[in-house]
Amino acid sequence: EGTHAQNLGRHSCSSRGVGTARGPADASPGRVKPLFKTDYVLEELPLEARIHILEEGEQKRIVHGVSPQFAMTKMDDENHPEAEIFVEDEMAKIWLAQILSAHHPAYFLRVSIVPFGAANLGMALGQMKDSNRFQRPTLVFLDGDQPNSVGCVLLPGGDAPERVVFEALKDSNWRNLWTRVIRDIASVTDACDRAMTLPEHHDWVANAANELQLGREILWQAMCSEWVELTPSRDTQYIRDELIDLIG
Repeated sequence: EGTHAQNLGRHSCSSRGVGTARGPADASPGRVKPLFKTDYVLEELPLEARIHILEEGEQKRIVHGVSPQFAMTKMDDENHPEAEIFVEDEMAKIWLAQILSAHHPAYFLRVSIVPFGAANLGMALGQMKDSNRFQRPTLVFLDGDQPNSVGCVLLPGGDAPERVVFEALKDSNWRNLWTRVIRDIASVTDACDRAMTLPEHHDWVANAANELQLGREILWQAMCSEWVELTPSRDTQYIRDELIDLIG
């Protein structure tokens, strides 16, 4: 048992996962130890099983539903941009990145956008922001269909990102989306129209992308690019104002 404990002690834990160190004594059968990445493990867990301990000064708070990306930002020791922006999910991240790139490019490379996961975690982060408990300049965005919350900013449109983007493009007959994804107009129109009949808006992008034989993020990025061209920059000026107050 003592030897086994020593071998367990040889495990090396990196900041971005868990690994093993194998010396000659570890090469015998039965001594193979598991190697896994923390982000992979988190992705396999349902939201309710993802638990994170937020440190608020000397206090700690347990929150559920964290994303792998959010958890990893709290574990790594890499260099970061001037400010950190938290958003709910990958769809919100891509949308906000397109907004910054097109409407407020001076800030695009100055910030890091990180999905946090469940909305309740975003509200907890907003409370930390309001209490000045982050060491780095930080903004917390909630989707537009969420209620106003302390320390948080809502994304544009007053609804979930998928609904805002799909509905705006539908009103413009899907604009030039077909040229961005290199599909014919009829196919793009039919796929996106059918996707919008699904009751769960989170399924819209994946459903349309599957029908068009595209990657989900490829289609969504193309849609967000069309949306920012369609939308006046004054509609997102408040985001720039938040960044000016945050990092100048």
